[in-house]
Amino acid sequence: MNLIQTLYALVPQQFNMLIFVLNPPTGIIPPMSAPVGDRASALLAWAEGSEGCGLLELQYSLNKVLKRV
Repeated sequence: MNLIQTLYALVPQQFNMLIFVLNPPTGIIPPMSAPVGDRASALLAWAEGSEGCGLLELQYSLNKVLKRV
C-alpha cells in the first residue's frame, strides 16, 4: 500500500523521471494528460508482469528518484 501511495503522491516530473529510469515499453504507460492513478496503476501492472522489472526494482528506482538511496 505504501508503494501505491508514494506513486500517487509524485509530482509529474518525478513520475516521468521514474518512467525514464525504468524504461517500460512504449504504450504501456498512459500519457501525462492521464490521471496519475491510471499512470501509476499501469506502471505497477507492468512491473508485476512477466515482462516487467519487478516490484523490488520499481521500489529501488523510486527511492533513487526520491533520493532515498
